[in-house]
Amino acid sequence: MPDHRPSYHHGNLRRALVAAALARLGAGGQASLSLRALAADVGVTPRAVYRHFPKLDDLRAAVAVEGFELLDRQLVLAHGADRPGLQELVAAYLRFAQDNPELYAFIFGTNHFGTGADDALRDASFRAFGRLAAAIEACLPAERHGEAPELAHTIWAGLHGAVQLGRAQLLPVGAATQPARRAEAIRAIGTRLTGLVS
Repeated sequence: MPDHRPSYHHGNLRRALVAAALARLGAGGQASLSLRALAADVGVTPRAVYRHFPKLDDLRAAVAVEGFELLDRQLVLAHGADRPGLQELVAAYLRFAQDNPELYAFIFGTNHFGTGADDALRDASFRAFGRLAAAIEACLPAERHGEAPELAHTIWAGLHGAVQLGRAQLLPVGAATQPARRAEAIRAIGTRLTGLVS
């Protein structure tokens, strides 16, 4: 019987596996990720997968890199790479978390360092953070530019906390099971956090 599985040239299979992992993550969460399942998804043998990702942690790190790059692209689209606006970036961050809940939980909920992807992971995560710091700096007078990194950490931590509380249905108190009220509360927190830059 002929083998109708797709043939991947060098470099293509890795990208296909990461894309399949992102799809699996969105549909079934982190528990759905396995190298054998992904091999079946893209139509190759497990041995072919192991050549690119010897361990599941290697694949997970590559997916985290892609997740941070997707977040960064959404931040860029929010207001353009050359004209960062703080309100737009905060809204884009929260929209990314809302539209990609499993991916968001995955990239921020686990330490993915310790594999060969450390440099790429560091670059991708720092790039997204750097856009927030740059937007904050643009809102501050020149003599306060040195405060931008600390303010960025504060705002990022606040946004992440709001997203996590919303995901756990602990926000807002008394109406956390109502999705519309929950989303409204998270957006309100984002607006208040941007008020720290004044």
